[in-house]
This record gives sequence, C-alpha cells and structure tokens, in this order.
Amino acid sequence: MVKKVFIVPHTHWDREWFFTSSTAKIYLLKDLKDVIDCLANDIKYHSFLLDGQASLIEDYLKWRPQDMDRVKKLVKNKRLILGPWYTQTDQFMVSAESIVNNLRIGMQECDKLGGYMNIAYVPDSFGQESSMPQIYREFDIHDAVLYRGFSLSSASKSEFIWQGEDGSEVTVYRMACGYFIGGVIDETKLAELMTEEPFKTVTLTATTNNLLFPNGSDMAPIRFDLPKFTSKLNHANAGKFIFKVASLEEYIKAVRQQNPLLKRISGEQDCGKDMRVHKSIYSSRADIKQLNTKLQFYLSNIMEPILTLGNYFGFEYPEQTVNDIWKKMFKNAAHDSMGNCVSDRVNEDIEMRYKEIQDLATGLVELTMREISTRIKNANHPITLTVFNSMPVIRNEVLHYTLYSPSRAFSIRDIQGSNIQFEITNIKDVTKK
Repeated sequence: MVKKVFIVPHTHWDREWFFTSSTAKIYLLKDLKDVIDCLANDIKYHSFLLDGQASLIEDYLKWRPQDMDRVKKLVKNKRLILGPWYTQTDQFMVSAESIVNNLRIGMQECDKLGGYMNIAYVPDSFGQESSMPQIYREFDIHDAVLYRGFSLSSASKSEFIWQGEDGSEVTVYRMACGYFIGGVIDETKLAELMTEEPFKTVTLTATTNNLLFPNGSDMAPIRFDLPKFTSKLNHANAGKFIFKVASLEEYIKAVRQQNPLLKRISGEQDCGKDMRVHKSIYSSRADIKQLNTKLQFYLSNIMEPILTLGNYFGFEYPEQTVNDIWKKMFKNAAHDSMGNCVSDRVNEDIEMRYKEIQDLATGLVELTMREISTRIKNANHPITLTVFNSMPVIRNEVLHYTLYSPSRAFSIRDIQGSNIQFEITNIKDVTKK
C-alpha cells in the first residue's frame, strides 16, 4: 500500500538559550521576513508552522508593522500557521494559572491576526504534565501534536489517546523521532530515506498509512526549494510513498479518516528512555525558580482578586496591563528560560523581567487598595485601617501590621464601633526632633 507522507515546514524558535532574546529577535526578523515573502510569492509553498507560539509574530510586527496586512492575509488563508500558545511553556515548573493564561492570551493575539491552529502543539517542552488533557479540552482542543515524555514502552504507536487526571481525553499524534528529523537529511539517498532511521521508526510506529515528516529544526530558516524537493522525493519513491507539503491539520484529518484503533494511556509523561527530558534542570538556579513561584501566585491570588474588587467598586479593570504582565511571565516560562539551562547573561535578563513584573504588580495592587480605601466614609475616625481579603473564603487570622499613629494611646474599632483586640509587639518613635 502506498503511504502518504505529510511534509510540515516549520521552525522551532527558542526565544533565548545560550543567546539572549535580543539577539534572537534580530535573526527572527530576517528569517520570518523570508517566510512571509516566500508564502506571499510562491503559491506552491503550501504553509509554514511558526512553532505554535504567538509571541514570535508579535515580536516581528513590533519592528515591521508594514507587514501587518500581509500577515493577516496569510494567517486567514491558513498559509502562516500561528498559536495556540503565547510561548512554548514548561509544564512542570509553572502554575496551572500560568498555563491557562498562556493559552488564553496566545489565542487572543492570534485571533487579532486571523485565527490560530486549534491543536496543542508542544514540540520540545521537557515532558507532559498530567492535567494537560483537561486544560486542552476546556479550550475546546481535542488533538495534540507532542514529542518529549512519551516512551515507546508505554505508547508503542505514534497515535494514541491520552487521558488526564479528571478523565478528559485528547488524541495525541506523537512526533515519533522529534520535530527536527526532516531538517538535515542525506539527499543523495532519497529512495532509501523512508526505510532508514529515523524515518524507519516513523513508518513502523504509525497506526495508518499517513506519516508525519516535520521539516525544520531549532532556529531553522525556511527551505525555499521545498516544493521542488518534494517533487524529487515523489520521483525517487514512486509506487511506495507520496509526499505532500501540508499542515498538521491536514495530516490529522487524514489519520482520522482511516479511523485507527488507538491505545489509551494516562497520567504524567516524563520518561527519558527514548528522548531527552532534561530533569536535571529542576535544580538549576533555584533562586530564580523561587521568584517565579512567588510571583505567579501573587498575580493569581492577590493582584487579580484585588483588581476585580476594584472593578466592583467602580474602577476600570486594567486588562491590557494585566495581560502585559502575564506576557512577561510567559517569556520566562518558556521551557529553556524556566529550566534556566541558559547562559548567565540570559539568566540576568530573566531576573530583570521578574523585577519588572514585581514592580508592576505590586504597584497596581497598592494603587487599587488605596483608591478603594479612600472611598470608605468614616466621619467618626480620622484614621482608617482597611484590611483586604483576596481569597474567596471567610478568613479568621491574626494580622501583623505596621501602624503609624500620632499617639501611643489609641484603640482600633470595626465599622460598627466595637473594639478590636490587638497586641503591640514593637514601638519605634519616628518623630523628628
């Protein structure tokens, strides 16, 4: 039986690694302009997958806004494939709120340009967290193209059903030997290409006669002659394989049409038996990882509830500012950045983003609480002390607070005028003499 090979041109773009994000943007500007020019001028060049992360096209258009109309046309016609992520996030060292917001904002940014690929595309993150099927389904994503973490011992075939913690399921189309296998091949042996490794494994592990041929690699530029190269492949493999430049959506549709019987697996997938998952990065730069944990919970548990409370009292919710703060978090959540398997210069950039996030978030919280507090009318008391509960439950706790009082003799009363018990643990006279 003749097998169909779906060649998917793409690039996997690390925003920063041993190079800084600033350096990467310079190369992105050149490579992505080549992609846009090629797609616009060569109708035979079917489409190009921009690594599933919207931040790349956002960076590009910031410096080349003159290409906005061309980008929108290519995205609308499904020639330039975007999203659904904002960045290719790590799944084990960030919070669920971070992952959910990464998808939410990524989809929003792609929609501004014409739409997003409704496939969970994760080519290089170091393993797959067990709650991801539930998150994907909540975003109405039913299919996932993944790589790292799934071993051949647990999933011997490339296509299978992955069940999450709550029973939610997605269909996984695993890149059997990675996203990079089509980037560099021996073009003197095209007739033997699909019968030798790694494509031999790709062929043997497929559940149907439809095979995935990812054409790209890390920071890889577009291959301009891909349509001609495809013709050479078809000529060399006549009667055995039919090659076609296509999108992931077309590949998945072809597999579905054959309705294969798929194995069901469940739980966390971080096995390094058949591919690297880099678990050693969990212990690198613990100080930066601790800062990430502190800030992501501050955004979710303090900043957003306080801003929502402010909106309840009539203050405008600063949606764009909040999204920009989360975007900075996502840039640090990218798998290499979050793993801190990067150069010292890059770690300095990561730490600086966290400092910016902390200043922005705490500034928003302090301003909003001040605005709310000043609206509280209390004619009987010249000084008011407002306590905020950012949690959705009633709390009964001891508060520690630094209070500036004009006198040591004072009382604290609630809004009904009843005395509140308190204990002074330390006194310091700050009166100027």
